[in-house]
Amino acid sequence: MRSLLSPFPGGNFHAGFFPVSASEVADRRFCFVHLDLDLRQATADALEFFYPRMVTGGVLIGDDYNLKAVHEAFAGYFAGRRDAVTVLPWDQVVVAKV
Repeated sequence: MRSLLSPFPGGNFHAGFFPVSASEVADRRFCFVHLDLDLRQATADALEFFYPRMVTGGVLIGDDYNLKAVHEAFAGYFAGRRDAVTVLPWDQVVVAKV
C-alpha cells in the first residue's frame, strides 16, 4: 500500500488498532475519508471519529455497504441527520457533509 501511495507526499500511515491508532490525528480536519472496515463496531467507531472532524462539503465513502453490519452502522449514525446518504450501485455509500 505504501508504494501505491508514494507519489502523494501528504499521505501518512498510522499503524495499530482503530480508534487508538487515530489519536495522532485527533486534532485534524478532513475533506475526504474512505472507510473499508466490514464490521459494525469498527465502522461505527470510524464514523464517530471522522465525521465530526470533516469540513462542510467533505466526502465520506464507505465500502461494503451491502454487508448488514456496515449498513446498520451507517443507518444508526445518520438517523435523524440531514446529511444525504447515497447508495452507489457497486456496494458503496457516499455522504457529503452539509
